[in-house]
Amino acid sequence: RPYDVLALAGDPCPQAPPGSLAEAVRLLREDEVGPAREVLDRAAGELAEAGLPCHRLLALALLAVAEYRDGRWDDAVERAERAVAEAAGLGQRWLLPCLEVACVAPLAARGEHDRALAHVTAAREEAGRQRSVLGETQADLAMAVLGAGAAPPTAGDAFVPDPRPQLVETFVAEGALQEAQVVLDGLADAGDGPRARAQRARLEGLLFAARNVPAAAEERFTAALELAGDAGCRMEEARVLLDLGRLLRRTGRRRLAAERLQAARADFAGLGARPMVARCAQELEACGLEPAVTARLGLTPQEFSTATLVADGLTNRQIARELLISVKTVEYHIGKIYTKLGIGSRVALAARLAAYGENP
Repeated sequence: RPYDVLALAGDPCPQAPPGSLAEAVRLLREDEVGPAREVLDRAAGELAEAGLPCHRLLALALLAVAEYRDGRWDDAVERAERAVAEAAGLGQRWLLPCLEVACVAPLAARGEHDRALAHVTAAREEAGRQRSVLGETQADLAMAVLGAGAAPPTAGDAFVPDPRPQLVETFVAEGALQEAQVVLDGLADAGDGPRARAQRARLEGLLFAARNVPAAAEERFTAALELAGDAGCRMEEARVLLDLGRLLRRTGRRRLAAERLQAARADFAGLGARPMVARCAQELEACGLEPAVTARLGLTPQEFSTATLVADGLTNRQIARELLISVKTVEYHIGKIYTKLGIGSRVALAARLAAYGENP
């Protein structure tokens, strides 16, 4: 169906009929995640009855994308990986690159980077065998989502979330504020729904905080919190609470900061976002209002957070992105951790944390 093909290739197709994949893609771009899920759930059933397996598999992958956006990460992973297995079993290998990359974002959000990377690698290899430029582009986008590749200047793929917001955070963590501003300015094409506006407002707040303009940063975080609440986006709302809590702590309002950070931690825990839970724990310990869980290991809160992410299998660059610090700072922390614990490898660190019950 031409309108579905055009929509998946980036054409908005406003005249697409109701119930089509094109309509679902349009709804996702307009932040209408709930209606998009309904369309895709219905379409997957109808396409199965009609005997159109390739269309049904695409609908399942898009449904996984919608579930990821809606905070249903377990459902998203299960559905996307099932679509990959079915496509391989049915011989629909031309679909594999886009189905593989649909698995990446929810796995990365849960901290399962090795598993996510395996899907990216499979997508890239399959795209290479098929000589598919689209598949290779999707694999590049997915790699950027993992923080292991350069984000493209624009991102309009239906199966991979826009990696540019993460790139803004990475640049801010590295002190490259001008580069962060350039990428943020480019996000004007990311849509005008409340979810997209909340994300842009939060990133603006991060930049103001990095430029030491706390009043402006707090105003943008407050606006982002309201927009994220209106959009019903739990992940973005939790991210705002974390960033606002960090700002409040650094401006001396520790009790108020702890309230925001505890709310963020509860949301992240509910979503299964382990790396973000670790970041909240680090900030809460820095507030001095919770007993330190790192004392018996002799680590500082930031060293403990770094150690936990190392044990989870993240690379130094991924850890830098998760903790909003530079790669050099991550390397420094790892060196201090090794010295304090008397170890010399990431495997030994994971074993030590497991022995202390600090890496569930």
